[in-house]
Amino acid sequence: MRRVERARRSVLLGRRVGAIPTATLFLALVPPATAAAATSSGIKAAKPATCGQKDLVVRTPPLGRRTGGRLSLGEVVALLAANHWPTCSLSGYPLPSRLALGERQVASGSVEYPFGQLAVAGDGALYYVDREYGRISEITRGSTQIVLSSLDGTSAPTESIVGLSGLSVSGATIWFTAGNTLFQTSLSGHNLRRVGSAPGAVDIDALRDGTAYFTTATAVFERAPDGRTIRVAGGTTIGFAKQQSGPQPATGEAINPDSVVGAGPHVFYFTNENSLYLVKDGIATVLRPRSDFFNGELATGPTGAIYGICNWRMCRVAGSTFTPLFKLPEPVNGAFAAPDALAVSPSGSFYLSYSDQSSLGKAGIVEISPTGKILDVVASRKSPP
Repeated sequence: MRRVERARRSVLLGRRVGAIPTATLFLALVPPATAAAATSSGIKAAKPATCGQKDLVVRTPPLGRRTGGRLSLGEVVALLAANHWPTCSLSGYPLPSRLALGERQVASGSVEYPFGQLAVAGDGALYYVDREYGRISEITRGSTQIVLSSLDGTSAPTESIVGLSGLSVSGATIWFTAGNTLFQTSLSGHNLRRVGSAPGAVDIDALRDGTAYFTTATAVFERAPDGRTIRVAGGTTIGFAKQQSGPQPATGEAINPDSVVGAGPHVFYFTNENSLYLVKDGIATVLRPRSDFFNGELATGPTGAIYGICNWRMCRVAGSTFTPLFKLPEPVNGAFAAPDALAVSPSGSFYLSYSDQSSLGKAGIVEISPTGKILDVVASRKSPP
């Protein structure tokens, strides 16, 4: 299974506030090859910076308690590029102003981020993508069972779906993407059918009227109930600075979308570069919470309300209004919990899949009450050392 996965180290580079250790990098010692290698380090872009001195101080968030406070040379270079450092030719070595750091490939059998996109059915059953084993699983009343593990419609534990990625539940139907294809199946995993092509699809959100939105590494697509699919955001090469300039055609921007939720035909939200966008009838507007930082995960509640994680708090989104609900709990199950995906149950509780971003290799899915109290760790996993 191959999947474009959001780089969760971004939470260590912008999502936390506290004591900030520093590391000094003399760019004269950094060859171009090292900077190019940083594209695989998985650090998400943050805010623009300025350039004007050779001895640059690289500021990192509080990594000490999780990583010993040390970054590799490649990670330091990646951090600079992730902050959109302007192109500088220092001592003969150009530093790219923007590297493709927002996403990276996670191979089949990945244990680093085993729990993928989440979805909750009307009866409260939780469904999730198990990226480690390449299958869709269901959790009901504390019991986990495999719903689908092959494109033959079976659920044998020995099978695996190659390229399994996005997941959404709409009514009695599961939508998912695998191998550049969009599929539907029943909640039990029966009646599997291919419904269309979805090249490069990552996350998906399906609405009750049959409209579906899905992301790729560079765009958002909308599939109408009649099957017609069009690009509705991204897909161009216009840079990050123009994206912040105000409302403009959604397909006129270069994007690296994290998550998408639909609010109706031709109306949807998506996250990109730690900002939230609202698109209505083709026009994209950047929405900024007071914190000026949006973590990236989005979900629709049972009443149609949109929820997301902004500045490490659960918040409700209504147009350009952000209502903070509670601070995300940490630690979870003894580990730092960087959010990976979000879903909302009919009762109003939240499900959050997380990974701990450290050598502990812990990951899981936690249920959180509407007031922010941990109700249960419904799934957990620890990767081998």
